Amino acid sequence: MIYQSNWMPHEGIVTHAGGQIPSNMDFFAPPPIEIGSILSAESNLTHSKQPIPISARISLSLIVGGLFAYGIRYMSKTDEVNIIAIATGAIVGLILYLITEFRYSCSYVGEQGIVKLFIKGSRTAIPKKQQLCFKDASNLYVTQIRNYVNGIYAGTAYTYRWKHISGKDYCLNGQYHAEKKVPKDGDNWHFANTAERVWSIYLLESVNEKLNSLGYVEFPMTGNPKAVRIGRGFMEFVTKNKEPQRVAVTEMKDITLGGGVFQFKHQDAKWWSGKGKYSFTYSNIPNARLFLIVLESLTGIRWQ
Repeated sequence: MIYQSNWMPHEGIVTHAGGQIPSNMDFFAPPPIEIGSILSAESNLTHSKQPIPISARISLSLIVGGLFAYGIRYMSKTDEVNIIAIATGAIVGLILYLITEFRYSCSYVGEQGIVKLFIKGSRTAIPKKQQLCFKDASNLYVTQIRNYVNGIYAGTAYTYRWKHISGKDYCLNGQYHAEKKVPKDGDNWHFANTAERVWSIYLLESVNEKLNSLGYVEFPMTGNPKAVRIGRGFMEFVTKNKEPQRVAVTEMKDITLGGGVFQFKHQDAKWWSGKGKYSFTYSNIPNARLFLIVLESLTGIRWQ
């Protein structure tokens, strides 16, 4: 039997990586109306996929586990009971039983929020939901760490954490292996990355309000500086003593972003002095993508 869900993507809705949604992608649960108009959607379930009966999963696990145990015992060339063979067979059988469980997810990015839904056991099971409405969040912090072992790239770990105004933080994290490119289509990173982009667009209205009322947009941080303010043609760095130091963009000598660290240096800064030099990490600044958008819009400073 081929199952068909009720929700189908409308024209213009793409995958989180920006591609066309495959016709066999099964969205087993519709998106909640609270997250607004859907911009991207993705599911790892297909219409023809059906749960494997528990009896069949048990039988398959016993057979494969038994074959592994027999193979190890045969290689050891002994007729005695081999504890290692039995343990290995049991582990292989258990792993096979777990990975053949009916367990899938689908996710949506909307103009007003994001959601990820999980289904387990059968198609009639009630999906579990992890949802974030943007109106309930204050700031987003993003961390991406490239790991190296003996100088060889070993993968990138990422965390996208939205600070909830009154509840538990909403967190998307994981790992991927792509040193100089983005992960392949279907990787969960695309869901987090698209969510960050839409979240940044969502915040633009409040940014314009702050710019009109204050003359700048402030991004508070921990450490020193305590905050960075961006205005038209200038930046202000609020020191740990809460003293704002304004620097015109035309007076900056070096502006760099490397290793996840922003560095700004005034043209009169001396190499032996910390005065006129400002630095902070990408992960320490709230709504970092929005920071880059505002920075380019108001000062002309742009990074890829």
